[in-house]
Amino acid sequence: MPLCMCTIQAETASQLLLIIFVLLPVLKMSSGNDSCGPPRDDKAAPKLIVFDLDYTLWPFWVDTHVDPPFAMKGSKVVDSRGKTIKYFPEVPEVLEYIRSLGIPMAIASRTGEIDGANQLLRLFDWDKYFQYKEIYPGCKITHFSRFQKATGLSHNSMMFFDDEERNIRDLSKEGVHCVFVRKGVTMKLLKDSLREFKNKNTAELGWSKE
Repeated sequence: MPLCMCTIQAETASQLLLIIFVLLPVLKMSSGNDSCGPPRDDKAAPKLIVFDLDYTLWPFWVDTHVDPPFAMKGSKVVDSRGKTIKYFPEVPEVLEYIRSLGIPMAIASRTGEIDGANQLLRLFDWDKYFQYKEIYPGCKITHFSRFQKATGLSHNSMMFFDDEERNIRDLSKEGVHCVFVRKGVTMKLLKDSLREFKNKNTAELGWSKE
């Protein structure tokens, strides 16, 4: 009886080891590929993702629709009149997802309310996501020229989310991959845009699509 039990246990252990050796490479391959976005070292992924502020990350013009300075009131951000300031609901998830991919982020805004915009970024705890910020009035070609100088990246390696067609037109001519935002950035818009960027650059590099 003990000999029989030992034989059964040995056979079971051998079967388990076989399953582990067969499945482990498959699990590693599946965990390394994200069908909804590029892996960290994907050469066809954007090297910098840039966001506008007004009507892209939050649903207002910071220089006209709200009244700086801003402050925390409990867990909420309010303006000088006590009005609660809210951002588009999926923005934190979008920013965290991009950070998980290892892609640097930046802000390009032409608002005249520079102090108020920076204050909101701090109060929303979003400064931790953005390595570069260009916030001042003027054509956004200037903003992106400064990103190019600061990073050494080409315009065609950058992705830009904005709600104004004039900015989309200007930066598209410079080679930036621009995404028109209609009702704030969402996870769907982000993932669709990453896939589009990847497919476009894969085709240009002559790689086959996965």
